[in-house]
Amino acid sequence: MKRIAISLVFMFCSSVAFADSDTFDLSAELRTVERLIYKERYKNAIRKLKNAVKEKPGNADAWNLLGYASRKKGDLEQSASAYSKALEIEPDHKGALEYQGELFLMQGDKAGAETNLAKLAKLCPNSCEQLEMLTQAIAANQ
Repeated sequence: MKRIAISLVFMFCSSVAFADSDTFDLSAELRTVERLIYKERYKNAIRKLKNAVKEKPGNADAWNLLGYASRKKGDLEQSASAYSKALEIEPDHKGALEYQGELFLMQGDKAGAETNLAKLAKLCPNSCEQLEMLTQAIAANQ
């Protein structure tokens, strides 16, 4: 079993080492960004995310994470712009709807947050994490 695991690691590393260096691996970049965000290293995450959306401007997940990191860093204007772009690309992006709703609450726009909550309720008829989190944020904002 150990030998199989070592072989798989070697095969993975070999394929990465010989991959075209000009190819931008967005999924790897987003995993790195998520680790930076978890460590609250928002400035570094934002730098990487700006590069990611430059390389892959049609990726709603990258725009959503840029909005999140920007909001956590306090740049609400950049955050709003990034969430809008994510939702322009993917109008039913649950994460962007939740996080944009939280941004609306920070800006005193409870109606905007409730609009996003209603969209999430339609997308998640049996509930989902994003619906629950925005519901809690609105309740805490009363």
